[in-house]
Amino acid sequence: MSELLERQLLGCMLKDNTLIEETNLTSDMLAVEAHQVIFTEMCKIYATGKVVDQVTIIANTYAKLEALGGISFINGLKTDGDPAHFDSYQQTFFEEYRKASAQKILQSYLASSNKDINRLMINLEKIIDQGTREEPSVQEVLMELYEEPYLEQASENMIPTGLKDLDRLILGFEKQTSTIIGGRPSMGKTALMLKLAKGAIAHDCIPIIFSLEMSKKKLLRRLISSEATINGMLTKRAKHLTDHQKKSWSEAIGRIDSFNLEIFDHSLKTIQEMRSDIRKVKKKYPGKECIVFIDYLTKIQTKQHFQSEHLRVTEISNQLKAMAKDYDLPVVTLAQLSRNVEQRQNKRPNMADLRESGSIEQDADLIMFVYRDDYYNEESEKANILELIIAKSRDGAIGTVEVAYNRAINLIKDLEARDDEVG
Repeated sequence: MSELLERQLLGCMLKDNTLIEETNLTSDMLAVEAHQVIFTEMCKIYATGKVVDQVTIIANTYAKLEALGGISFINGLKTDGDPAHFDSYQQTFFEEYRKASAQKILQSYLASSNKDINRLMINLEKIIDQGTREEPSVQEVLMELYEEPYLEQASENMIPTGLKDLDRLILGFEKQTSTIIGGRPSMGKTALMLKLAKGAIAHDCIPIIFSLEMSKKKLLRRLISSEATINGMLTKRAKHLTDHQKKSWSEAIGRIDSFNLEIFDHSLKTIQEMRSDIRKVKKKYPGKECIVFIDYLTKIQTKQHFQSEHLRVTEISNQLKAMAKDYDLPVVTLAQLSRNVEQRQNKRPNMADLRESGSIEQDADLIMFVYRDDYYNEESEKANILELIIAKSRDGAIGTVEVAYNRAINLIKDLEARDDEVG
């Protein structure tokens, strides 16, 4: 099992070189000597900025090829491991490594005539810590905080939403946080997600959108609709647009093409696969801040079988928070609300309307609901207004923000910039 896991880990790094700098693995942890040599060379090659592949590995280990099993051994690594499951491989490897190391230490202790229990405990504690990254001390973090006000180029910890009134309430999306945006169908969740993505782009941040229900083409069509102020229905029949609308269509596509925007629309994504995609995007845009959007929560797949939907959603909720922390970025996930909303007199959503709400409510740093009164009441005084209800904010205020929503063109704006014109 250990040898297979080692091959899977090395195979993943061969396919996705960014895993080399992310792993907590060290060469001395590997049981197979050939794997130790290959991993050491992979690290050396990666440190020089070169691509780590079969060719560069063979070139760097040519003198040792026969002992390593020949060229076929290295070429064979390319078929091992799936980068999307790297975190799972690594976790299993470290669990087995710590267990095997602890057994060796205990056996050595039992065979020794000089049984030093204190030394035994120290050695066992070291094993527990292996495979984990060293955490910064309180003093180091305090020093960073002390310097923040004096650094002109200090990295912003908040990513603006692009909506002024919303930013006044929540300040923006904070790194390492998980946000849930809940709403019933047709409330405007996807339009809001695209508006928030554009807000991030304006802040020179890269939005990474995982669209698990809607295709990339349909999502971009909606973005074109809002950017060109063309009725969304008309964009589905583009050849029937007027000359003026065609000009707006082309100009909107030109602007969108200049956006640094990444969309993944595979419908069966797992958290592990999303993590792999995030690594690739961060490598593509070195030094850039990123924000993740997921549409939507219950469409996220899991490889593991759970006895109940509650347990499945609990695991997903935990992993969303872990993903935000591990990659130092905000994760914003859309969520469908239960039908219980429709059965109440007051249809404004609340925490209990989140499906399997206990785990989501516990893990999320920010929970926002979207509500349109004119959806339920044709004579509503709040026509074309979208309410953003902040129901939970771990470090900030709660309350309601109203924004203008032109559903026909998928456009959301601050009320002060309201424009209901439909192209």
